[in-house]
Amino acid sequence: MTTRSTRLLAVTLAGGLVLAGLLTPVAAGIALVSNGTPAPAGGPLPSTDMPAVTTVLDRDGHPIAQLDEQYRIPVPISGISPAMQAAAVAIEDRRFYDEAGVDPVGTVRALATNALGGATQGGSTITQQYVKIT
Repeated sequence: MTTRSTRLLAVTLAGGLVLAGLLTPVAAGIALVSNGTPAPAGGPLPSTDMPAVTTVLDRDGHPIAQLDEQYRIPVPISGISPAMQAAAVAIEDRRFYDEAGVDPVGTVRALATNALGGATQGGSTITQQYVKIT
């Protein structure tokens, strides 16, 4: 090997080690957040049937009121404007179309908040929520 190719190899290896060192906390954070979330015992997916009215329950699960003014009429997705669909996704996960299922920014934020003793958080992408539920 020539001196130039030896230097290039050394710089490439050093860069790889530095990059691996920088990404280790992110990978550890993802592992902590995912390991701290208990997996469901399996079974069917939750029902997608939405009640027409909201029922308020007491602490024992008995109904105490119904919010009739919020009567819901189910419509197919084709009946919802694309702007409203995008708004609903953006409210839940503003980086949904920019990420690949795992939001590193949200995951690192959750890890930092959890480590500092704040309210327990998760990465909370739509994809991560779906995986947690199923």
